[in-house]
Parts: sequence; C-alpha cells; structure tokens
Amino acid sequence: MMFTGTQRKLATAFELFQRGRLSEADLLAKQVLVLDPRTAEALHLRGVVAGLQQRHSDAEGFLLAAASLDKRNHFIHFNLAKALSEQGKNRDSLPWHRKAIELDPGREEAWLGYGLSLKELGELTAAIEAFDRALAINSRLTKAYTNKGNCLQEMGALDEALTLHNRAVELSPTLAEAWSNRGVALNDLRRHAEALASYERAIELKPDDAKAWSNRGVALNDLRRHAEALASYERAIELQPDYAKAWSNRGVALSDLRRHDEALASCEQAIGLKPGYAEAWSNRGVALNDLRRHEEALASYERAIELKSNYAEAWSNRGVALNDLRRHEEALASYERAIELKPDYAEAIYSKGLLQLSHKEFLGGFENYLWRWKTRSFSSPALMTDLPLCDRTKGGESLLLWAEQGIGDEIFYAGLLAQALERFSSIRLVADRRLHLTLSRSFPTITLFERGQTLKPESLKGMDSQAPIGNLAYVLGLDSEAILSTRGPFLVADRERRDELRLLAPFSNGKTICGLAWKSHNKDFGEEKSIGLEQLEPILTNTRLEFVNLQYGDVDADIQKVRDRFDVKIHQIKGVDAHNDIDGLLALIDACDIVVTTSNVTAHLAGSIGRRGCVFVPLAKGRIWYWHPGDVDSFWYPGLKVFHQRDMRDWTDTIRQATTWIDREVL
Repeated sequence: MMFTGTQRKLATAFELFQRGRLSEADLLAKQVLVLDPRTAEALHLRGVVAGLQQRHSDAEGFLLAAASLDKRNHFIHFNLAKALSEQGKNRDSLPWHRKAIELDPGREEAWLGYGLSLKELGELTAAIEAFDRALAINSRLTKAYTNKGNCLQEMGALDEALTLHNRAVELSPTLAEAWSNRGVALNDLRRHAEALASYERAIELKPDDAKAWSNRGVALNDLRRHAEALASYERAIELQPDYAKAWSNRGVALSDLRRHDEALASCEQAIGLKPGYAEAWSNRGVALNDLRRHEEALASYERAIELKSNYAEAWSNRGVALNDLRRHEEALASYERAIELKPDYAEAIYSKGLLQLSHKEFLGGFENYLWRWKTRSFSSPALMTDLPLCDRTKGGESLLLWAEQGIGDEIFYAGLLAQALERFSSIRLVADRRLHLTLSRSFPTITLFERGQTLKPESLKGMDSQAPIGNLAYVLGLDSEAILSTRGPFLVADRERRDELRLLAPFSNGKTICGLAWKSHNKDFGEEKSIGLEQLEPILTNTRLEFVNLQYGDVDADIQKVRDRFDVKIHQIKGVDAHNDIDGLLALIDACDIVVTTSNVTAHLAGSIGRRGCVFVPLAKGRIWYWHPGDVDSFWYPGLKVFHQRDMRDWTDTIRQATTWIDREVL
C-alpha cells in the first residue's frame, strides 16, 4: 500500500507518541493539519498530547473538532470527556462519556471515567452503578474498587467503603492512591491514627503525591495536631501549586489555629484555582463565620450548595451561620436537610441538638446531644471501661458517672446529681480533683474518683452501668417542667471559710461587695466569651460598690490598668487561688453580695450556690446553649440574670443593661 506524505507524517507522529516524545509528535500532527485541517486523527493526537501536558483547555478544543469529524471513534469521545472532567466540567463531560460507552460498552476505562465524573457531581448512586459495570468487565480493576469506596463513604456506609479500599490495597499494594483512599475511610471512621499510617504508606510509595500529603494533613488536623497538618498541606502545595483541595484544607487548619484571615485567603486561593469547588466555598464560609461575617458566610455556604446540592456538610455549616444570625427556624431546617442527605452525619445531628437545647426542647435535644462523641470538634476523652452505657431504660442500679469537657460543665451537670440519686441506688463519680472537696460536702453519699486516673477493677465492682455526666439529663428523661421543679442551689460552700473572709477588707467596709470575672480561657472561643476589664467602667465607677477579683490567671496588669485609669481598686484576696483552689473560690463567691462575670467557671459556681449576679453572654460564637436566648432570669441558675450581647463586636449596650439592673435591683 502506498502512503501519502500526510499519512507518513501521521504514522511517524503516532510512533513518536508511543515512544513518549510528545512535543515532536505534536509538531508533526500540527504539520498534518496544515496540509489537511480536517484530519480527525491528527486533531485527536494533538488533543491527547495537550491533555498529557496538562493543557486541558487546548485538549478540549482539539478533541471537539475531532469528534465533529469522526462521530464513531470511541477513543475520541472518551478522551474528550476526560479533558472536560480534568477542567472540572463534569456536567459537560457526561454526554461524551455516554457516547463513548455507546460506541464500545465493553471498555472498562469508559465506565470508570463515567463513574468518576458522576462522583464529582455528587450523583453517587449512578456513579456506583458505573463502577460496578467496570468491575463486571474486570473484577481486578483497583480504581473502580477504591472510587466506589469513596462514594460509599460520602453516603455514610463507612465499613463497606473500608472493605472496598482494603480490597484495592490487596490487589495493588504498591498503588499510592489506594492507600490514600483507604486512609480517608479510616479517618471518617474516626480511626485517625490508622488513617495517618495509611497516608504515610502512600507517601512512602509516592513521595511526590500531593493528594496523599493533603490527606495526611486531614488526619493530623483531626488528631488536633494543627501545626503539623498545616505543614503537610503546605508540602502538598509545594508539590502542586495549583492543587485547590490542599489550599482549601490549609484553610481549615488555619481556622483551627485561629488564623482566620489567612484561612479565608487560603480558601479564596482554592476557589480562584477551581471556581466550581464546593468544599472550598464551604470552608470559606467557616473562615468568614469565624471572622463574624455571618451574612457573607451564609452566602458562601449557599454557593457551595448551588454547586453541590447534596453536600451535607455545607447544609450543616449553613445552619451554623443561620443560628449565629438568630434565624433559628431556618437553621433547624438546614440541619434537618443535612441529616436527610446523610442520616448518620454527627456534626449536623449534634448541632441540631444544641439548637433544640437552646430553645428548651430538652427531650429531643439531649438525645441528639449524645452524638457529640462522634463529631470532629468534640475532643473530650472518653473513660475507657467495659461497663455498659446507661440509657433511659435503666433505673435502680449502681451508676458510674464520669466527667467530660471543662470544669464549668462538671459544675453545671452536677446540678442533676440530686435527681440521679433518686433514680439510682448508688453513684460513683469521676470528677476533677479540684471539685472533690465541694462535691463530697454537697453529695456525701457519692463516691468520688479523680479525673484521669485509671480505675482499678475493684473500684468498679458492683457497678451496673456507666455514662458521661453530660448524658445525665437524657438518662433521666428530663423535660423543662421536670428541670424547673428542682432548680435551686445544689453545691454547699465552706461556710466557715466564707465567714473568715467576711472579716477581711473589703468585706468589712460596709459596702456592697461585687465579685468580678471577665475572661474565658476556652481554647476555641474564649476570645468571644471574654470582655476587657476596662470595658466594665460603668460598673467599676459605681462608688457604692467594692470589688473583689474572682478571675483566675495572671490578671495583675488588667487590674493595675483599671486602677490607673479609673482610680478603682479591685481587691485580690490572699490565700485563694482561683484556678487550683475551687473550694476556696466558691467560699469567696459566697462571701460576695453579687457577682459580675462572663460565661465561665465563676458563673457556674455563683449559680450553684444561688448567689445573685449577672452573666454576660456573647451573641453568636461562644454562646453556650444553657444561656437560653431571650432569658433574662437564668433557667438553670435562678439567682443569675443573663445579659445577652446584641452586637457581636460591642459589649457597650449589654454592660449598660447590667449597670441599670445593679442600680435598680441590687443597691
């Protein structure tokens, strides 16, 4: 057979392509097109070369032209679909995937590519069907197993997903992608240390795998090793500067490190690289919400949902922004949509529970509150014991309760111990050592263990079940009526020590004694819960009050600043360590006439003994559910007045209201 010059050039171009000499092959194909612009094979070759060189827009152009000339070539349609997918144009790619399959339904890679595009669009059931078709053709197709596993993860079938990833690793033990995807499943199962090991195996196999470095960062971040996570994301970006996912994940780590402006910039970099990337829009919303730009955060979440309508995480995050905007009914609907999409999505269920609790829907709220242990944000360690978990069916048995979260929460939930003692034959309580003296005085029949100590088997002898103390209201099945019927003081201060304190100045001066606490040291939202001491000027300059420091930590500079600026003395009582001597702090609070405090341990201690006082509660982030919106009289602590912030950047109006209350009701 005689070949024309055009045919010879084309044959040589394909030979060069097979030998990996892409630029030379592309040059010859270009020369062919100069001679005959309607040569579909040359257009196809140029499209494939452009795709391999990451010039996906050029590839799309060449392949569209080729497909218009040769409508029966499976490979042209397959490569065109791939070029579109590589640009994030997954919706546009679907007709070309389907045409490629129609032309040759027995090709596994066509079904695999179709499934990948469907997966990116969130059409998970259809994607799984495509992966199953690929596996029917080739039962050892590793990428079909691992990507089907990815779909099942998004659908919440985590154990089934892990089985598929394990199969992929078994089939291709040196495939870094399989190890990396296996790590994602393990991380979703909250097996973060195992996930980290899986990612590190992927990196060992492929040290320049940006995806594995980025995924490694996710596991580290979930292990609360945020600085290491940030370094891992930055390594991924170093390897692949246009890797949008790594930029987006970097934003998450920066948010967790409270570097919110940098987090926002990182997410916006991800969006600039990939405008249709729903996860980056959602993470951008988180950064904006942390910056208290809630309306912008809401818009960012809604853009994420517009891009990916079944994106449960974005629906849940949208609920957080709506809740911070005090649009509670809309927030509830958003959480419920997230749960509808992902029925076991712990973050959404927990957030819904917090919203219910804040509106005193206690039965459903405390049931949903049980999901806190499965959320990424809840870091309190669980007590390791073989005792069965106590539920609402239990009663009359011996119960082991154990502390969780901070010392303020321990005090708050201790308010339910009297009701628990009526229900259970005996209670043993694991509590912060600093509370033991107070708790033993207040609940003499309860056996106390120190938080953090390993309980010996003999210590648990005779115990029937166990529960974290935050489960107590759920176990007791309490509604608002049942809670209200028993509200009142529940801790007993050391009265002898209180009386000794009252003999000291300033207690002996005859003025009204006001105890002050103005800071929270909570690592996640302490800043939002805190007030600058000098901002309390309207209260501090009231000459009918004498002030006592109840704030723990190094606050000498704060106190001196107020003295210099307002000529106001805040007395620091010797012999009371507000951080370590909680029983002494309680006696000091009991010696005061009123307490003025932010939402911190002092508020709980004052409320627990019925001391009068006012609590400053932030508007959005940092507002704990038990400071119910709209309440002036605290539901849980009848002696306390709750003053809610109205402007999240300003406490002025809130402090003015408290000042008026003190003038009218106290003095």
